[in-house]
Amino acid sequence: CSASLPCPAEMGGSIHIHGTNSSIIDTVFVCRSSGAMPESWLFDTPEGLVEIVGEDLVHLASTGRAPTYGDTRCIVLGHLARMAVRELRDAWDRSSPTAEKLANVRDRMTACGDPDRLARRVPPADPVVDLPLFARRTTRTHGEVHGAVPFEVGFDEVRNNLDACVDAALRRQRGVDRSGCDPEPRSGRTRCRRGPG
Repeated sequence: CSASLPCPAEMGGSIHIHGTNSSIIDTVFVCRSSGAMPESWLFDTPEGLVEIVGEDLVHLASTGRAPTYGDTRCIVLGHLARMAVRELRDAWDRSSPTAEKLANVRDRMTACGDPDRLARRVPPADPVVDLPLFARRTTRTHGEVHGAVPFEVGFDEVRNNLDACVDAALRRQRGVDRSGCDPEPRSGRTRCRRGPG
């Protein structure tokens, strides 16, 4: 397993997990039989794992997300699972009893310590939140660090985008096709319009 990538999940949470320290991020595992990966993603000590998870939390926080303990624990488990797959794959015996295979995975995943204790060692990342609507950020996002060009959105552009979104929602509600054109029932012609109508 070459990578374990945490990312914001589609949902922001739900009633049945509220207050339970559950994670609301997804972990994407990249498993390839050959290739290369950054050496910095390998670890064999608790400190190495804590450093990797800390970097992941900083990336999540740069999106404005406030990672929870549950998110941190999920990321820790993702990296432990990734390293377990990496280290067990060469000697993996498919014919072994299931209990033995599970024990091998558990032993490898806890070789650096208890996942809960490891998660508590990771320092929290400060999210970019509670800013005024048009505030300037003082930290660089992952995209900016890796070559994205920042830009500022003016009020007129925000208003125009909002108008376009409201117009599109109204067209969908009235059954207008995706092109934004209304079929005229009597003539069979199509009338297209721009802006709210």
